[in-house]
Amino acid sequence: MRHCLLLLPLLLSMLLSAPSHAAPNCGEGAVDATSTDLRTALTGLEKATPSSKGSPTSLRSDAFVDQGLKQDVLSLALKAFQNAWERGEVDRRVLMVVDFSLPMTSKRLWIIDLATNELLYNEWVGHGKASGRGNRSTRFSNVSGSKKSSIGVYSTWIYRRTSAGQRHHKGSAPALEVQGLEDGWNDNANDRAILIHEAWYTYKNHGGHSEGCFTVRPQVRSGVLSSLYGTSYAHRHQASSEDANHEGEGHHSLIFAYYPDKNWLNSSSYLK
Repeated sequence: MRHCLLLLPLLLSMLLSAPSHAAPNCGEGAVDATSTDLRTALTGLEKATPSSKGSPTSLRSDAFVDQGLKQDVLSLALKAFQNAWERGEVDRRVLMVVDFSLPMTSKRLWIIDLATNELLYNEWVGHGKASGRGNRSTRFSNVSGSKKSSIGVYSTWIYRRTSAGQRHHKGSAPALEVQGLEDGWNDNANDRAILIHEAWYTYKNHGGHSEGCFTVRPQVRSGVLSSLYGTSYAHRHQASSEDANHEGEGHHSLIFAYYPDKNWLNSSSYLK
């Protein structure tokens, strides 16, 4: 008995120092390989704090010219990110650029990790069917029911599921709502239910025509949304929207939807 009492402190010390093993996150077993790899890559991603000062990135504006991202477009996108960062409107160092001056047959969407200056995705993206029936988008609107894309600066907002983009609207898939940050240009995005979502009509060499949403190929949807929403998206893409939005992780990445509209370029406070 005496020996047992002497051993008790040692046993308690061993138990307290033993490594802990957290329970797996809900739905983690259903994550596909793309999401898992991206989740691992993004684990150390530094997130901005609202109203942080200083430059959020050292990225050069000519960094991805070889991938089709024009230097002047990226320069404007970085300026918009800097302003949104300082206003506390984004809390992730992730930037999505869409160049609507390019045809839908081009890879005109880029997602950039500004913490590492890496290009995560370069993809095809759809535009609103009323913005241009052909490959080009030339008309834009902030009006509900217009079925046009909107240009300007957005932030990613909340997770949800949608039947948009599903063939015959059967079934549903994860998507991200976006919040338009520019009055008169895209601030009606919430009322219009503008999303980033997969679509059966978006595929290689063809962005497709949406109702005004940003559509991507189903094959890359999981990775694209994970990079914009955060590492936790990979665990949650089968959870309910309420469960997915409870935690305090930064989910607000910047979206820069570009078109050479002189009125917008001259009036946007994000481009000053």
